[in-house]
This record gives sequence, C-alpha cells and structure tokens, in this order.
Amino acid sequence: SVGGGPSLPVTVDSGASGLVVPPTFVQGTDLGPVTGTGSITYGGALVVNYNTYSTTVSLGNGIVTDPTTVGVATSAFVNGQQVTDLSTLPVYLGVGQNNQFPFTESVIEALPDAWDDGMLVNLPRGLVEVGPSSLPTYVSLGGNPRTVIQVQINNELPQTV
Repeated sequence: SVGGGPSLPVTVDSGASGLVVPPTFVQGTDLGPVTGTGSITYGGALVVNYNTYSTTVSLGNGIVTDPTTVGVATSAFVNGQQVTDLSTLPVYLGVGQNNQFPFTESVIEALPDAWDDGMLVNLPRGLVEVGPSSLPTYVSLGGNPRTVIQVQINNELPQTV
C-alpha cells in the first residue's frame, strides 16, 4: 500500500531499488507535492515515465516505512507504442541495497528500527520476511544485488563471480 492507498500485489525485485506504481495504486490518496520526475526501462521494451513523491509504503501486518521516494506512472510505451491503460503495468518492489535504480534507496532501507536489517525470501513458507532473519545465518551477503564473491569447485582456484 502506497501512501495509505489500496493494498495491491507487487513482484519483489532484488536487482532494483525503489517502487514505481500505476496511478491505481494511489487512487484517493494525498501523496503531497511532486518531488521530481524520471523514466525507467524494463527489459528494453517497456518505458515508464513517472512523477516522484515522498510517502510511506505499507508492507502489511503494521510494517510501514518512513517517508521514501515512490514513483507514480504518468505514461508508458511498449516498443514505442503508448500504453493506454496504466493499470496494466507490472509493479516491481525494488529491494536491492546498492543498485540505485531507479532510486537511491530501497523500500526496505526506509523501514524503521531493526525492520531495515534485511530481507529473507523464505520459499518453503511462502513468505518474504523483513528485519532480522528468523533462520540461522550460515552465510550473509551484504550489498544485494552487487555483491562480489568467490566460488571454488573441488580443489580448483576460486573464481570471482
């Protein structure tokens, strides 16, 4: 839910930071003044132009961010053809920490207190959990999506990936 608007589904995207939504996500809400404009390209074919606002995002169960940058689509084009119904646009909740695309801060980083400690995609339970991990930590990688690690297979030299 953006700015107290209706709760709607999103796709979690660890390769982006920020949230750009169709106008239907904020119907009937007062987001305040426009703070900027921008454009984002998805998959090389979909271009979405948007206005930015500083507002809250609710992840459900009482988990609400401090004011953060959210984009609201103003127009869109697929392969150069204008999209006439913006409500059909895909919505990606960017949770990457150091991607800075399309915004410098992810929604997770705007959560208060320990809620911004990270995010766990818990597939066996069908959940996305924010805050301190509910599972034991074996390996922790900061800086999603741009974390440099080395992988070693058998006794070969470690390779940077």
